[in-house]
Amino acid sequence: AGGPIEDDETARRKMRDAKVYARGVDRARGEYDGFDPDNVGDVKILNRTTFKTDRIKPVGYFAREGDLPMMRWLYVNGADTRDVDVDFWFPMYTAAVFGRLDMCKWLFGHGAAKDVKRRTCIGEHAARSPLCSTFQSNAKQHVSKWLILSGALCKDD
Repeated sequence: AGGPIEDDETARRKMRDAKVYARGVDRARGEYDGFDPDNVGDVKILNRTTFKTDRIKPVGYFAREGDLPMMRWLYVNGADTRDVDVDFWFPMYTAAVFGRLDMCKWLFGHGAAKDVKRRTCIGEHAARSPLCSTFQSNAKQHVSKWLILSGALCKDD
């Protein structure tokens, strides 16, 4: 899996304790919904949107958190690093948005290389790529540079 992996007990706790503001929870009260630790493909529909397809799975959530040992645990337990059925918060995009260069590199080397060019599909940010998401902040220039060097601007063969 490319490095240290989260132990099973800790990983399962992190899944349950994930702070996902899914539909049906009251964010104002500090409520959140975790993931099912027995389902690495668990899907949560996010509360802050009206789009039914604005969903997140554990791989997207832990990409955002920059938690590589947890991502390795998800990967060895069958999670899809590309997460092709999530339209917006797919792992490579999420890692780039939050400036997680190490996570982008790990995802690239573990099945998500094509996602450096993938586009989001919904909402006000439809058709945004991981590279485009890094332009919001100068603090993400290292991620922008890596994405470009990894083929984000190349044409498909």
